[in-house]
Amino acid sequence: MKIGTRILVALGAAEALMMANWARVFDRGLGYFYTHQPTGMYAATYALMAILAVIAFACTFLPTKARWLLIPVAVFMLDNVRIGLALHALLFPVLIIAILFGIRNLVKKEKTTWLRAGTLTFELLGYVGIATMLAGVTLLRSPHETRRVYKGGVERARPKIVLAIFDELDPVHALEKWPTDRSENEFQKLAKRGLNMTNCAQPGPETLYSLPAMTIGQKVDLAKAASPNVLNLIVDGKKREWAEKPNIIEEAKETYGRASILGWYHPYDRIFKNIQAQTFERVTDRFDVSFWIQANFLVEHPFRLIKINTQSPMLNAAYAKWQKEMIEEYHARVAEFVDEHNGLIILHIPCPHGPYVMNPIPGDPLGTDPASYYGNVEYAGKILNTIENSLKKSALGYTLIVTSDHNLRIPLNGVKPCGRVPLIISGPNIGTPTRSDAAVRGEHIADLIRLLMAKPNPTENEIIGSMHNSGR
Repeated sequence: MKIGTRILVALGAAEALMMANWARVFDRGLGYFYTHQPTGMYAATYALMAILAVIAFACTFLPTKARWLLIPVAVFMLDNVRIGLALHALLFPVLIIAILFGIRNLVKKEKTTWLRAGTLTFELLGYVGIATMLAGVTLLRSPHETRRVYKGGVERARPKIVLAIFDELDPVHALEKWPTDRSENEFQKLAKRGLNMTNCAQPGPETLYSLPAMTIGQKVDLAKAASPNVLNLIVDGKKREWAEKPNIIEEAKETYGRASILGWYHPYDRIFKNIQAQTFERVTDRFDVSFWIQANFLVEHPFRLIKINTQSPMLNAAYAKWQKEMIEEYHARVAEFVDEHNGLIILHIPCPHGPYVMNPIPGDPLGTDPASYYGNVEYAGKILNTIENSLKKSALGYTLIVTSDHNLRIPLNGVKPCGRVPLIISGPNIGTPTRSDAAVRGEHIADLIRLLMAKPNPTENEIIGSMHNSGR
């Protein structure tokens, strides 16, 4: 086999293995979760492609009989090709049979061997791999707006409305069934001195759905990141953009002259124009973490077929380290952010979201054990305490709304996900601690905020009524 042929075959094999990864990279919606152009992730993709190509190139020097042993490996990794081509699981075998039938006819008509026909197939894939890598370079020039800092507008002095959304804060495990061997947490303390609404359905199944639902005041049927700057929503069977009205963020700009968001996961500073916003990334663009994520994605789907979890200790360690640093950075910023702004302040807080690394149980430094969730709740309580201390300094008054985007989505201590989120309202206008079991929905928090914007000091009955009697 000539050296040029070996190189093409190696690139073809690497391309086949990397199809699922390349499909993910070329998905323009992936950029939605980064605060900047993810060059580290792109570099990690090329690095993994190069490593696989070198391994495949070395395999071309194996004896002919030994090369046949690579067929079971190729068959096992075929699911990456299916995912890369976005083919249904039932349609993919039809495609494979058609390819094998074509190779058989080639062998029969051209009087060649199956090995040579297979080599030719990988040579063609090699050209596809070259084209893919060249096309990948264009991603570096794709539009990805940089962080926008808005300093215009006249901010009107009004009482603060702080919507503190603690990601994955569960009402059962953080409030109702908190372990008796642990000290009372800050959320339990807040529930005892505020208005505790215990029967609030989660606004969506995951963060991608929940935050839009909570700000527009309606259930989101479908949410899909379409580009770095666009989240497509389906609401009541119709397409809409997140920043369209009705939307409490846009409405707050009209009422207060400005809206402020300190969050993560969603690129708030790109979705909404003319707001004060700082966004933390959902995933890191660090090369080392990106490389292990790509390596895991390479084998995740095939190994899932045989019930094997492929997340390596290296990936978990890198991701856990980044998550902890990000949460600590958020905590260090939150007091100053609350102090700086009046009116509507939305805090989307990346804790107690996993991995549960803030105070894990012994023997679980990477925070992968669900039992370490309680440690993250305790750290989230420290962030809550910081927010409250900042608000107490406000001369204009405030209302603090503490909730979550969704419940804990994994079983813990035999308790299945409950489908509810905490909802606690606190502030000088909440005179008597009250518990309400009224059935409300998380997306109706938008109606509560509309009430607070219209009437800064509503009664507890008016607060309950704004959500319980919502017509949306």
